[in-house]
Amino acid sequence: MIKLNLVIGLLFLFLSKGISASVVDSLEIELRKQKDTKRVDVLNELAWHYRLTNSKEALEFANLALEESRELNYLIGEGKALRRLGVLRLQSHENKLALKHLFDALAIYESIPDWEELSKTHLSIGNAYMDLKNFEKAQSHYLKAEKICIAHGFTDQYTVIANNIGATQENFELYDEALDTYKRALVHSDSTSQNYSNLLLNASSAFFYTDQLDSAIIYIERAKERYASANDTNGLVKCWQNEAVYNESEERYGVAIEKYRQALIYAEAIDNYGAQFDCEQGLMLCFGALGEIDSMYVHFENSLDLGELLVDSKTDKALHELSVKYEVAKKESDLKKLQQEREFEAERNSLKQKTINYLLAIIAIIAVLLILLFLYFRQKQNSANLKVKITNNEIESLIKNQELQMYQALIEGQDSERKRISQDLHDRIGGLLATINLQFEGAELDEGKRIENVRNLVNESIKEVRSISHNLSDGRIDQVGLVSAIQGLKQSLTDSGKIKVDLFAENYNKNLTIESEREVYKIILELIGNTLKHADASSIVIQLNAFNENVQLMFEDNGKGFDINASRNGLGMRTIQQRVSNLNGDLRIDSKKGYGTTVIIEIPIE
Repeated sequence: MIKLNLVIGLLFLFLSKGISASVVDSLEIELRKQKDTKRVDVLNELAWHYRLTNSKEALEFANLALEESRELNYLIGEGKALRRLGVLRLQSHENKLALKHLFDALAIYESIPDWEELSKTHLSIGNAYMDLKNFEKAQSHYLKAEKICIAHGFTDQYTVIANNIGATQENFELYDEALDTYKRALVHSDSTSQNYSNLLLNASSAFFYTDQLDSAIIYIERAKERYASANDTNGLVKCWQNEAVYNESEERYGVAIEKYRQALIYAEAIDNYGAQFDCEQGLMLCFGALGEIDSMYVHFENSLDLGELLVDSKTDKALHELSVKYEVAKKESDLKKLQQEREFEAERNSLKQKTINYLLAIIAIIAVLLILLFLYFRQKQNSANLKVKITNNEIESLIKNQELQMYQALIEGQDSERKRISQDLHDRIGGLLATINLQFEGAELDEGKRIENVRNLVNESIKEVRSISHNLSDGRIDQVGLVSAIQGLKQSLTDSGKIKVDLFAENYNKNLTIESEREVYKIILELIGNTLKHADASSIVIQLNAFNENVQLMFEDNGKGFDINASRNGLGMRTIQQRVSNLNGDLRIDSKKGYGTTVIIEIPIE
């Protein structure tokens, strides 16, 4: 027993500080002389020690440990041997054989049970499924390992598992879930362990992918401080690289370039050619995005040189991808310059077209004004001709039927409107056109400024023309409303001294739309015209009332009345009926010869 203890002691001294190969050989000879559980434990430790440096030796030790543990019925040793065989097969990507060993180990640890070894075995099974790209099964075993670690306080092991769980979640693009995993692990893990720094770095990445850039920067700074304290240059390289990627994704290429350069300094210090290759590639893409082709080409050449130093089997593929990225970045830069030139040319052409459009608009406005002036003078001539015709030919008939007063009032209204239009054209449009003319003569202003001024004046002219045009139609209703318009009509008729008009509209408060009010006003004009022409009446009563769902218009005169059936198809009645129909209203007429006329119209409120 003393001899065995001496052998074990020498072996652990070798594992911690390193000894010569001859001593290892002698240890192996001594080990073969013993057959007990401690010998199995040593064999398992040798297998674990050699797993990274001599996988063949490691397999021999693990198989020997498995054989002897089964002879001794030593379940713990058998489970460890099976797990080591699984890990070794996983290293050589013999995943199916690895899973067989690992599941055999899992069954043993569940029967004992050994919770720490159970969590490690679930972790190894998860790694095997990750290598097979079966992320769902990998995630399942990682979560089982996590549950065991939390329940039994295996904090250091839990940190490794949490990193793997987060990695599988990120493979599924479940970045929110990955972030929750990292946060939970940071609470339960040992903050003094080296793996804690890796958790901070991974959490930073998850923050970035969930669009929380500020938090990502905070966590990466914490990781950077811990890596610096531990003199972990590889960790610092990853931190600077990640910061560069974050800024590159936000199109802050200048900041990204500085971060890549800092990462490159650390990578060069430890001859990390892979990281140098990635940094040079990132710098190439950033300079390409900035359109700095010369700098982009320099880093492309540096990447090619680094590629020759890499001995990884994927180097050729990586170099090919790098060449493709360089060509793409160069083409994108060239296209960007071409696009800028095209945009400049398009802007210049647009300015020319705008100038032409403004000139055409001015010509169109002048043409409209000339047409309005022509119509104004033609209307004035027609009015003069009408006055002469009334004076010479029809004065006797108009006096008898009281139409002279009506037409005279209409003519005076037209004259007044024409005077107003003339004044509008002179005061509102003339000044604007004169100013437009001065703009074209202003040689001291640059073209852009003149065009802007002309555009504003043209817009003002258009508004004025629209206003004048609007006033020529039903502008009075728009300006003062239906009741005020009827009151004005009442006043004009009353002032003529030939007919009395009473208006009752206290219960109406703009219950109809502007369009409907225009139609009602036209109906009233038609009714008044019929009364003046045919009824020989001395008074008119107009009532306008609003109820819950309808507006009621009542028109009464004390004239001689008429036969409804005989007059229903007359032009005036048809016009009134059509306007009421347009309003979805209801028309009722009560009239008899010698008893006057009553018209009731009900219009639904919209």
